[in-house]
Amino acid sequence: MSFCRHAADWTQEKISRFWDHEGQKTDNYFCRQVGDGIIKLAKQYFPISGNILDYGAGDGYFATLLSKAGANSVHAYDPCSHLVSRIENQGDTVTLVPELGTLPNEHYNYVFLIAVIEHIPPEDLSQVIQSLYRSMVRGGKLFVVTLDQEDLEKSKVVCPDCGCVFHYVQHITSWDRWSLRRLMDSNGFISLISDTTDLHLYSRSFIVRLSYWCRFILMNEKYGHLFWIGEKP
Repeated sequence: MSFCRHAADWTQEKISRFWDHEGQKTDNYFCRQVGDGIIKLAKQYFPISGNILDYGAGDGYFATLLSKAGANSVHAYDPCSHLVSRIENQGDTVTLVPELGTLPNEHYNYVFLIAVIEHIPPEDLSQVIQSLYRSMVRGGKLFVVTLDQEDLEKSKVVCPDCGCVFHYVQHITSWDRWSLRRLMDSNGFISLISDTTDLHLYSRSFIVRLSYWCRFILMNEKYGHLFWIGEKP
């Protein structure tokens, strides 16, 4: 095999192949680290109730948290086959959506897109967002969380065999509050809030919260997480 540096071309097949391997490292999942904080943040803006979709649900852990937080029903969708089997094992609390095209029309009161948008190829973004829009009731809320202004180049690695260069956890795009708002507005949503925070500040552990407050106050670090909330008119 010849070595030649080149950027990864992330097709859905390659994304599934990557996460069939990487998805086994459940402790690294974003929602396993800050899932409780996401719930607390969301509750500041809307109740966890009604019919909810967790898009890009991984192993279903966050979907289970949503169910426990008071949702009437929780549906979970993930395009990666290895992760879907784990969602099926969540029992009666979470219902698996097998394919994006099978999302019901005008059904969900709230849709969560947590640490997902940065993984979607740019050419597929509008299709995904329009599918979510179609699945939501009028007045329904979409809640998006991603990293704020991530420097993708700093987290790229290279395959020592072929030279393929890629982000070590398959991030493709980087977002700030304005670019995220423009994307959602262009797909029909009304932006309600677009802001930054750090979800570790919502941790159950006082020590964790204190350590992050010290980093922000004493070391002047910026908040690392971006969240956007919009409504289907």
